[in-house]
Amino acid sequence: MSRSKMDPPDMREDTLALSRIAVRHCLCPHPDVVSRLEGAVFPSIRASNKSGKRGERGEVDGRRIMYDDNTTPRLALLWSHGFGGTKHPEGWTFAHVWDVPKDPDAYTHIANLVMLPESLASLTDKQGPLVPYLRYHAETVYRWRPVGKDIVGKPSGYQNLTWTYLDPIPNPLGFVRDRMKRSNEKRIGILRDLMGI
Repeated sequence: MSRSKMDPPDMREDTLALSRIAVRHCLCPHPDVVSRLEGAVFPSIRASNKSGKRGERGEVDGRRIMYDDNTTPRLALLWSHGFGGTKHPEGWTFAHVWDVPKDPDAYTHIANLVMLPESLASLTDKQGPLVPYLRYHAETVYRWRPVGKDIVGKPSGYQNLTWTYLDPIPNPLGFVRDRMKRSNEKRIGILRDLMGI
């Protein structure tokens, strides 16, 4: 390879093999839980690192929201499946299926979230090889995609992938609200106020 140019390798021919390995280790929201929640779990959107707004109230299109980092998406996915803690699980990362961090209808919608080992995180970044598979999965299994996003075509080999789901709980919204009521964290207090809990 020329030292003057370091283009990343073209891995298109390995996309299916990489995706097959990755989805076996990803934890997706359970379809029953997605259908019971019917929308975003929290009224929050992502604030940029430079904005200094994280944990503050704001407004988007006349709707009251809280500016956040990735805490509320993580809590949305974990709490809706009965995991009651607030700490980030070691060795895991949480990724968005669609990159719409300023959309309060999508940012904490669990159909837009997946949990995966940190070592596989780059597969979901930007236009990573796993992204089309995750998007098609969300459209076909959860019947969801963010407003304004085009339908995703079925990626090659999709039918050969085996997906893993978190275990469902009978009342995910009730569990989320219970966790919110028990929390003394400042940002959860802001969300309680915004949600009238």
